[in-house]
Amino acid sequence: MFTAKESLRQAMADIPANPALHGRLAQELRRLTGYNRAATLFITPAPILSQIRINALIDGKRVIMPTAGLREGFYILTPYTIPFTKLTLAVSLKGLTSFGRRLHYADLEGLKIDLLITEALAVSKKGERLGGGDGFFDLSCAALSASHALNVNPEVCAVIDNEARFVETLPSVSWDVPINMLLKPSGSQALSQGFQAPDLDWQHIPAKRIKRLAPLWDIKKGAKHQNQPPANPKPAAVARCRE
Repeated sequence: MFTAKESLRQAMADIPANPALHGRLAQELRRLTGYNRAATLFITPAPILSQIRINALIDGKRVIMPTAGLREGFYILTPYTIPFTKLTLAVSLKGLTSFGRRLHYADLEGLKIDLLITEALAVSKKGERLGGGDGFFDLSCAALSASHALNVNPEVCAVIDNEARFVETLPSVSWDVPINMLLKPSGSQALSQGFQAPDLDWQHIPAKRIKRLAPLWDIKKGAKHQNQPPANPKPAAVARCRE
C-alpha cells in the first residue's frame, strides 16, 4: 500500500520539467537579498540547480555540495579557482571530486552556511517540501547542523520549474526541513516557515549505515573524541531518512 507521500510522488512525476527555465530561475535568485548576503551556500547536485551553482561561483561565493548518496560527505568549491570553461563540469557530481575539496568533520565547524538550496517535487504554501524520497536533503541539513556548519537562522530555498508543483498543502513529518523561500517560474515567494534542522537520531540509525555515510561517521568519531554525546536524539528524526 502506498503512503500519501508515495502517491503524491507518482502524481508529481507526470508534471513535465522545463529545463529552458533553469537559467531564468538562476538569474531570479540573484535578485534576492538572502542570496546577495550569503557568502557560503549549500546546493544540492540536482540538474535544475546547475546554473545556480555556476552563478554562485562566478559571484564569489563558496559552494558546498553533497556527494552522491552522501557516501563521501561534502565537498567545497572555491570561487576564482576553477577555469570558466570548466565550471559546468566542476559543479556536477562527475567533476566535483576533481575540482572541489573534501570536507571532514573538523572542516565543517565554522563554515557559516547562510543559504541552503534544493530542488523539490512539490512545495506547499506552508513551506512543506516533497522530495524524491531518499531523504538526503534532510539528512544533509541534520549533519551540517550537528557539525556546527550552519550560520544562525540560515535561509532554505526550494526551486521548481513548473507552477503545478506549488500546492496548497503537503503531508509532513517531524524530520522534514521547512522551506522559507520558493523560487518558481512566476518569481520568488517567501513562505511562513522558519529554519528547523532535524536532529540525528543515533538510536535509530543502523551502525552499518553510519559507517557507510562519511559525515555521520565523522560526526560520531568527533563527538566521541570530545567526550560529548553526538546529538540530542529525537524519536524518529532522520532515522528512516525519508522525505
